[in-house]
Amino acid sequence: MTTALLFAVYLNYIMPENVFLVIASLATFATVWVWIMILLSQIAFRRRLPPEEVKALKFKVPGGVATTIGGLIFLLFIIGLIGYHPDTRISLYVGFAWIVVLLIGWMFKRRHDRQLAENQ
Repeated sequence: MTTALLFAVYLNYIMPENVFLVIASLATFATVWVWIMILLSQIAFRRRLPPEEVKALKFKVPGGVATTIGGLIFLLFIIGLIGYHPDTRISLYVGFAWIVVLLIGWMFKRRHDRQLAENQ
């Protein structure tokens, strides 16, 4: 938390006129990305279920997969708008760089978990 606050102070020092826009656009990107992952997880979950289990679901998405795909298209449109405006484009660079870092960390963790499983 302290590091994030110090980073915000640094941003305020180097670009005081845009710091709020940068932080807000980073938060927007993060929120949109989380919802994209939720919708993709919902699609993957539904594909793995047999049809009889899909019918037995207690909490169904209204409109099913079509609604989920519509939501994904809308969220991708939002990502496109973030990239279209030069003032908010930095959040895409930082956001995608963060996703790459997370993917690399995930790959290292998977490799480590496999090695542990092989050694047992």
